[in-house]
Amino acid sequence: MAKASYASLVPQVKVFVALIAGVWLADYSHLDFWLEQQFFNHQTQVFTWRHHWLLDMLLHHGLKNLMYLLGFLSILLAIYAVRKKWISHHQAIWGAGGILFLPLLITGLKRITAKQCPWSIDGLGGASPYVHLLDNSLESLGSQCFPAGHAAGGYMWLAWAATLAVSHPLLARVILWFGLLMGSLMGLARMMQGAHFLSHVIASAAICWAYMLTVQTIFNRRVGYLE
Repeated sequence: MAKASYASLVPQVKVFVALIAGVWLADYSHLDFWLEQQFFNHQTQVFTWRHHWLLDMLLHHGLKNLMYLLGFLSILLAIYAVRKKWISHHQAIWGAGGILFLPLLITGLKRITAKQCPWSIDGLGGASPYVHLLDNSLESLGSQCFPAGHAAGGYMWLAWAATLAVSHPLLARVILWFGLLMGSLMGLARMMQGAHFLSHVIASAAICWAYMLTVQTIFNRRVGYLE
């Protein structure tokens, strides 16, 4: 039974590897820079969508606040579900823990990596040279753009997808696709505003996917967590 459980994680491991490869490819193939050029107005020297109400008020602030509100409500619902014995307390801890931990982790990584936003780059309205993710540069000091913190508000839902995968597979699948959709939408909105490169968004997805894999691996090793 254990072998079958671990075998079911192989496709997800492949997705994680693909995400890591995607971060590297987007950066070193200059796909990052090319995509941002499509959102940049070279005549006005600003990102066309940077201050547009749809992206700024709705997809940036509005959707982010909604995700965090729903995340808080999911924690309250998890407490109720534990009392009703719909889920185990271990599931509630790992699910709620991911909702709280993943955005904080990515915010912390942004401060450590100190990578620039597209709008700070020469050729995209800024004055700093383009620096690859693995390169060090004094030009990046003070910047906090990698990984994409905004997208984490959507990708954090992968935590609940992981904890519910065995006991409530249909619900877990819905939450998984919801999280991927919201994270990608929020990430795309910030890309259009010039706040993040594609590699920044993929990196956030990879981190949350890694958390999902970790939780599912722990649950496979300790079946009692679901009881």
